[in-house]
Amino acid sequence: MRNAAQAVAGREGIVEISLDLKEDALILRVDDDGPGVPPDQRRAIFDPGVALRAGGSGQGLALVRQVIDGELAGSVACGDSPLGGARFEIVIPLRRERAP
Repeated sequence: MRNAAQAVAGREGIVEISLDLKEDALILRVDDDGPGVPPDQRRAIFDPGVALRAGGSGQGLALVRQVIDGELAGSVACGDSPLGGARFEIVIPLRRERAP
């Protein structure tokens, strides 16, 4: 959400947050009408140290992926927003398999 707010900072930008509950997952989407993320960078931005914004540390999205993937057994992805900017989508499963 902070990244979306930064993407539209300094102008009348749009940030939309939606939450869907599916049978087996919770889906959180954050859309903005900012500059978006180049397709060739959409996976790399989740790696530690990768920052597309001047002054960015490249740690925020890496931490998001670590928690969502590692702790919650979910997924996080970046794509195109219907608003014209970026869409970040987090999927968190509601049921987890128990280890034997």
